[in-house]
Amino acid sequence: IMITKSIKKYMVKGLLCCGAAAALTACNDFMTIYPTDRIVAEDFWKKKSDVDQMVDGCYLSMLDYSIQERAIMWGGYRSDELVKLTDYNDNTLDNISAVILLPTNRYANWDNFYKVINNCNIVLNHAPEVMVEDPEFTEGDYQVVRAQMLALRSLCYFYLVRTFRDVPYTNRSYEDDSQVEMLPQSTPDEVLQHCLDDLNEARQYIMRTGAYGRGDWRNWGYMTRDALHALMADIYLWRASMTH
Repeated sequence: IMITKSIKKYMVKGLLCCGAAAALTACNDFMTIYPTDRIVAEDFWKKKSDVDQMVDGCYLSMLDYSIQERAIMWGGYRSDELVKLTDYNDNTLDNISAVILLPTNRYANWDNFYKVINNCNIVLNHAPEVMVEDPEFTEGDYQVVRAQMLALRSLCYFYLVRTFRDVPYTNRSYEDDSQVEMLPQSTPDEVLQHCLDDLNEARQYIMRTGAYGRGDWRNWGYMTRDALHALMADIYLWRASMTH
């Protein structure tokens, strides 16, 4: 069969295009490199242990120094329970004592509390998926986890309301930059009512004090039924003091 120069030219171009497409496809697979120092989201939320790790992480983040320090400063120091040593120079503490509250005050920062809130929301969003993937993660396990996250989230919001009064409220999880949005401030009554609704739901499933067994750290490291009831009582008292 005779092939003209024109036909031959088009055939060569076609083969080159096909080769380029194949090369690009192979290159795409080759260039898709997943990070080795972190777990890709698609590979997570598969096992009960994944949920347990996230729950423990939420509690661990509450031990961050910035949160512990603010919990003391927003509470004990603003009341008459703590006083600054007379020979200790700190203008920030002096301004707080004098009720001079400025945005530049290093304690006027709530981002770490919202990180805990968002982590709780992430667990609440993804934990139901694990029941489908892992038979060991039962409905009962999920309800206990849900109760823990609702209670811990409520505790964080209670700290924020007591300190800042009107605060943004969300029960949505934010997991990438495309989800960032400006949230309006909610009134203290609205936020605290959300907390009480969550705590009333959580009290049905949260573990009673001592239920994890003698000497188990979770009896003190996790929210228990006694802790939940104490938090509810404090919220009711605080809300009543604001509205009356």
